[in-house]
Amino acid sequence: MSPRALVRAHRPHAFVILMPPLRLTARDREWLETFLSLRRVPARFKARARIVLALAAGEPDRAVARKLGVSRQTVALWRTRARAHGVQTVASDAPGRGRKPMIPAAKRQAVRRAWLESHRRGCRLSVRALASTFGLSSSTAHRIVEPLFAVVRE
Repeated sequence: MSPRALVRAHRPHAFVILMPPLRLTARDREWLETFLSLRRVPARFKARARIVLALAAGEPDRAVARKLGVSRQTVALWRTRARAHGVQTVASDAPGRGRKPMIPAAKRQAVRRAWLESHRRGCRLSVRALASTFGLSSSTAHRIVEPLFAVVRE
């Protein structure tokens, strides 16, 4: 038997590969349990933490997947990530995930710069005027400059 995996007969015609339990330090386990007890943590992060804790308890991938209602591949993915990058990876998404912005970063930066500059000069360019200058809708221009409202008020 390989040291990496133990093979056990699951059914007469099939085998299940059991990976060794994920090793966690007491500090990592405490961090995960505290993380799970927090109220404002997104559900996907809590599910990842539950997966890692179940793997650390020595449960096989399929049992963890069945118990938590996720795919076996998801369990295997989080086993690999926790081993490679530590348990704190459950609290963040990998780069490149999510919807990509439709307005390029350079254009967003130019809109912010123009809005701030108009306020510095005292002419206070409106969001509608800013939108028409850059060829954006008013709501898009507002979303871009809204974080700057507090900066200008100070």
